[in-house]
Amino acid sequence: MLLQRSCNVSWFVTFGILSLLVHAIVGMSRIAYADKISQKSSEAIGEIVSQTAPSETSEPIEEITVYGDKPVHALRREVYRAEENFFDVFSSINEDDDYDVRCFYEVPSFTHIRRHVCRANFVIEATSKESAAFLGQVGAFSQPATFEIERKKERLREIMETLIAERPELLQALIEYTDSKQTLEAEKERK
Repeated sequence: MLLQRSCNVSWFVTFGILSLLVHAIVGMSRIAYADKISQKSSEAIGEIVSQTAPSETSEPIEEITVYGDKPVHALRREVYRAEENFFDVFSSINEDDDYDVRCFYEVPSFTHIRRHVCRANFVIEATSKESAAFLGQVGAFSQPATFEIERKKERLREIMETLIAERPELLQALIEYTDSKQTLEAEKERK
């Protein structure tokens, strides 16, 4: 009886393996057939392309370029980038950290609309001291920020003029900034 069961099991296993092999062979023949069809299709496509492709003796194809207007917000973003680039170059060249200029976005009081501003470090420092004095912080007495800012503003202008005259990369950044600003103003007037 045990012998009979082992024969039935081995026959069942043999039949299962044989069935798997048949399915594998049929599947492989289908893949081979599909490869032949795709090869014939690619040859036919290649023939069609070669018949319709322009020959080297044909005239060159005419090219048309269309330039669209940029929206005002995109031009404004370009102005901001050019302005930031100018002040980044200026601040990297400038040796006095008090006159370095940083650009950032701020949201003024009583509004949710952010603005792009660029301020020198001495302006930020003077307004911070004035705010601290206003809030009554100990040891925060200082003169009004406008006095300090006006006193240093002329020196900042002199440093900028000197560096623009000496450094061509700063002059180039200034030209890019003024060009982008003029483009923005022209587009605003046009609309």
